[in-house]
Amino acid sequence: MGSGSTDQATSLLDDACDQGVAAACYDLATMATQLEGDRYDTARLLDDACQFGHPPACVEHRRITVGDDPDTHQSRCDDSDAYGCHLYATHLDRIGSGADDERIEQFYRKACEGGDATGCTAYGRRLDARGADSDYIADILDTACEGGDAAGCHHLGILRERAGDDPTDALRRGCDGWHATSCFELAERSSYDSTELFERSCRLGSSDGCWQTALRLLDRPLPTELIRGVELLERACLNDHFLACGFAFEFAQRGADVDDAVSERACRAGHHDAC
Repeated sequence: MGSGSTDQATSLLDDACDQGVAAACYDLATMATQLEGDRYDTARLLDDACQFGHPPACVEHRRITVGDDPDTHQSRCDDSDAYGCHLYATHLDRIGSGADDERIEQFYRKACEGGDATGCTAYGRRLDARGADSDYIADILDTACEGGDAAGCHHLGILRERAGDDPTDALRRGCDGWHATSCFELAERSSYDSTELFERSCRLGSSDGCWQTALRLLDRPLPTELIRGVELLERACLNDHFLACGFAFEFAQRGADVDDAVSERACRAGHHDAC
């Protein structure tokens, strides 16, 4: 994928961020160090994303503006700062065996109770990992989802499906919040044409989404859809979907314009003609 694709993606994110799409501002913030111009200030973009309702951006904005000192985070948590509680829990989680699991949960719970939706997701995931009461976990994850954390919606969907219930509503809420895996799993369960959902997951970074979209486009007769299908095979390949690399290489052999890295990756995936 050339710089043109990156420029196009940046332009689309710019427009979406200007219209108040929180996840677009957050994605721009993660790319900011690679972009030129005063507009791409990481802290400002994270603050915009936070104000527009993107909980992970709020936590990350607090981290980069306050710093990584765990004592500061603990002190802020003691002063009822939900993000301070989350960041201190993350610190304890990071040091692994040196921390008490119950204490980590305690700080994630305080973050959640203080209104940090990402803290609710982290708390719910830890409860789920140790087999806590599923109804209580579902309430925690629903709080996360309602608070705008799309990852919480996705995990709620997992929990509902595991219980034999329909996960569609939770996955749709996750997908609406720009969560790639939610879009992909929603597409897999769709009884209608799932191409749009697969492509949305692709745009959000799912190589499997790009692969599934490409397969559907390549099966259509229009030349423009064939070209788009090859582009998505290339994107999936460059995101380490090695099956897509083989297909993209075959199209390159027929004259399609694909990135040189496709051949190298196809070779690594076992396509000896690409070596």
